[in-house]
Amino acid sequence: MSLLLRPAQTTDCHPTHRWHVDPTVRAVSRIKAPLDYPDHCRWFWGILDDPTVRVSILELDGEPIGMVRVDCLEMSWVVDAEHRGKGYGTEMVRLALLLEGPHVYAVIGDGNAASRRVAEKAGVEVRRLVD
Repeated sequence: MSLLLRPAQTTDCHPTHRWHVDPTVRAVSRIKAPLDYPDHCRWFWGILDDPTVRVSILELDGEPIGMVRVDCLEMSWVVDAEHRGKGYGTEMVRLALLLEGPHVYAVIGDGNAASRRVAEKAGVEVRRLVD
């Protein structure tokens, strides 16, 4: 088993869209509205070109399984449904912290227990989002 955190590429639009439209993810996201593929790709490609945003993809044996984004010191992440609950989110966030340093934080709603656990295990400061 090999884990790699690499910079996101334009070709990562498809898997990141699949992760973001997952009903479990939509339920705890700030924006609850449906997310169509063209809109997601415009957003995704836009953040790849933004010098203030770093987007990384976690690969397991060459397969993308998660994304972590740091935008103006705020960190957020998503893990493929098949790989949740196995520690990959925590490891991805820990690897991202090595790149970003300890000054980042996450804004997590009360209803997102899984992301709260990841943040606590990885050592990320959590700022509360009012649901």
